[in-house]
Amino acid sequence: FGYSKDEYLKDKEQYVDIKFQIDLQKIRSELQTKNHKKKYEIETLLNHKNGETVWVNIKIIVISTDEYGIPEQILEIVEDIDESTKKVIKINEQQKLIEKISTSIPEYIYLKNTDTNQLIFSNNKANEILGYSDAEFASNWKQYIHPDELQKNIDYQNSTTTNTEETQFSIEALVRHKTKGYIWCLNKTIIFERDENLKPTKTLELISDINESKLSN
Repeated sequence: FGYSKDEYLKDKEQYVDIKFQIDLQKIRSELQTKNHKKKYEIETLLNHKNGETVWVNIKIIVISTDEYGIPEQILEIVEDIDESTKKVIKINEQQKLIEKISTSIPEYIYLKNTDTNQLIFSNNKANEILGYSDAEFASNWKQYIHPDELQKNIDYQNSTTTNTEETQFSIEALVRHKTKGYIWCLNKTIIFERDENLKPTKTLELISDINESKLSN
């Protein structure tokens, strides 16, 4: 963190980012009483000597206490977790951005595991477009396809989960809406992730209502 041992130990509290100083001070105060825990752990920002802030994990462990139960010896471990924490923060920020974008798109979007058909992510618009919940449609989609269109759609799904070259697919299908009867929908499939043999393991599905335009042609 840029400081010598003496510099850090002399006034270590001043190096903790102000947003976390109260939490750490609370721990220090408890350690002056018998009402303390055996171990404390806190993730906090530490002000590096070069002016930057870095994420650290501070573990404080009570080693021994006096006759009144007040800590006499403690072990304090400061671990640099800056890189891993910033990665998690970045992933969370990206996830929030994806969710914000997906909810502004009119299509029903969901990410699924191709082996289990398990839903990984959805913008929760299945009900808006088809009248079903995410769980109802994603797990039982075959029963909502018009019988005349079913085999074609099964072949389509099989091709999207076995194709090792193409990255995007699309198909039109008659889908039974929960309350409106059959409507024409467009299903676009994008290969999201592949295994080491290039077999698709996750696909992103985009379903849109094209009934009005289809019937007008």
